[in-house]
Amino acid sequence: MKRFKEFIIMFIPFLVLSILSVLWFVFNTSGDFFGGAYLLKLMLSPYLIIALFNTFVLAGVPSLLLTGVFAFLIRKKKSSIGRQKYYTYLFLISLIAPVVIVLILTRTFDIVNNTIYSLQIGLLVVFIHWVIEWIIDKCKNGKN
Repeated sequence: MKRFKEFIIMFIPFLVLSILSVLWFVFNTSGDFFGGAYLLKLMLSPYLIIALFNTFVLAGVPSLLLTGVFAFLIRKKKSSIGRQKYYTYLFLISLIAPVVIVLILTRTFDIVNNTIYSLQIGLLVVFIHWVIEWIIDKCKNGKN
């Protein structure tokens, strides 16, 4: 049950941020040449998955590297600080790379869209660490 609860704690904010991101895009382009049918077609396009992957690689890989160093350095103390603090620190560290990359690569800072993007990358990085930890625990303990 603990793993499912942790998954829900990560999934619900990511889902809410994704919905906010889509709504922000729709409301900011409502008067432009994008129509509802075009947006739906774009959302269902395989190119969207490629674009999302490329977007994640740009900020997610540096964030994974930063959090990987943190996880490696704190692996012995992880049990003493507790899971909640560990994942909170991991999330805060995972926000460093997306924020820096957004500030460097964008000349105009769209605060809402870039904040949503940075939070999504942070949640994805924490989720990846959570899955890796779950797999390691499964391998160590056999059935869990």
